Amino acid sequence: MRLLVVAAAGTFAVLSASPAAAGGARFPSLNRVVFSPSDPNLIVARASYGILPSHDNGASWSYLCDEALGLIESSPYDPVIELTARNALVVGLPQPHQGLEVSPDVGCSWSCVGGPLAGEFIADSVVRPDRPHVVLVLTSTYSPGDAAGPVFSSQVFESTDDGAHWTALGNPIDPSFLVQAIDVSRADAAGNYGIYVSGTRGDGSARTASLLVSTDEGGTWTAHPLTDFDPASEDSVNIGGVDPADPGRVYVRTSAAFTGGQSRLLMTTDGGASFTTLATFQIPEAPIDQATAEVLAFALSPDGSKIYAGTKGDGLFVASRADMVFKKTSPIAVWCLATRGQELWVCSSEASTSAVGTPFVIGATTDDGAHFTPKLQRVTALCGPLSCPAGTRTSLACNATVSGGQCQGAFDQLCQTEDVSGSCGTCASDAGLVGDAAGVTGDAGSLKPPSSSSSCGCTLTSSGGTGAWAAASAIAAIALGWRRRRR
Repeated sequence: MRLLVVAAAGTFAVLSASPAAAGGARFPSLNRVVFSPSDPNLIVARASYGILPSHDNGASWSYLCDEALGLIESSPYDPVIELTARNALVVGLPQPHQGLEVSPDVGCSWSCVGGPLAGEFIADSVVRPDRPHVVLVLTSTYSPGDAAGPVFSSQVFESTDDGAHWTALGNPIDPSFLVQAIDVSRADAAGNYGIYVSGTRGDGSARTASLLVSTDEGGTWTAHPLTDFDPASEDSVNIGGVDPADPGRVYVRTSAAFTGGQSRLLMTTDGGASFTTLATFQIPEAPIDQATAEVLAFALSPDGSKIYAGTKGDGLFVASRADMVFKKTSPIAVWCLATRGQELWVCSSEASTSAVGTPFVIGATTDDGAHFTPKLQRVTALCGPLSCPAGTRTSLACNATVSGGQCQGAFDQLCQTEDVSGSCGTCASDAGLVGDAAGVTGDAGSLKPPSSSSSCGCTLTSSGGTGAWAAASAIAAIALGWRRRRR
């Protein structure tokens, strides 16, 4: 039995999570894909049940369990993950008293980062696109505060050597600001670059959203409010991406409130001084245990000329930077988006993709969603637990109970509870094409920038359990103001 500890109104509540409850607490899904900056065969996917490394460009996937990562079972938050140029896997744990951990060999040996980062709540991370040995993490550790409200210890930390050593970058962020995401621009000829942090301040009807900008490596932060942010229908703001050719062009996206509302994709071309709404999706009210999922996924082509956005209820949309008119190119549910060269990688669900062709939970397309090549067909279509080479000197991650090569028990439980196809441990992969050749017609249309009163209808589809997870989420929401995950 595992314990889920969440902060609530200045106290801590401890909720028991039985294996049965834990297994049903979160619908197994894939929600992030990262690529190695130096090895075209190395890909790491994040799932709601662990981390999945692939060393053969997605032909086969291994399993790294929560126990080896030190994650609290049934946590409503996923770890933040990055791959650096030296193929170090940097994992930030978005839970109280957890911290930051680094694996130089993608899962077998780990170091738990100490010093000022020890036990910090890691809100987000980013590898600098122009210097991929450099990685930044954003902390946001909660404390109850006083009558004025909760406070958050938020600071950007930087490693210039693939996660081996870390230093605080600049000054702390305003403790009343609940940070949610970080991104960086490419440096100019003089080496100057911008750091962007999104988040909210206040609660309820008084909640506001802003984009913080620093052009002096965190020395000073300038807040740019999203003036039309509606706390009645939106509860958080995340950064989609920074244009690789224009450091002042930043895309942000809002999440709908749990009582229903809207999720918007916005753009600033002047570093946050003003924002333009590009698309709006209306989101119905959802049960508390089904409403934590990201509404929008976002990605930019490597040159920034194409903008991709996706929702779980309304499909995949693509726009050109030249006209910013979004066109729906696929009806599949979109859980995450990532680009590499001419490829767009998509996380989805078997139910959604099977409706249009060969099912997959991770797929790649080179024609903006007209056809997909499955990369992982099912959540359990894995080779097995991570295998560490003989002689590997293993070490534990922060609060881990097993090493990366000791996930067999967790893998067996995953297969027992989730595998209905017999694919566990078989490396099943039939990389056929999904698209017009398979009878896909899609639902193509135009999604034009809306007026203040227009919107694009959207219906969420998600699954989740009840019990300990739902109760824990309700308590955590009181203290953390519905903190949302990025990407």
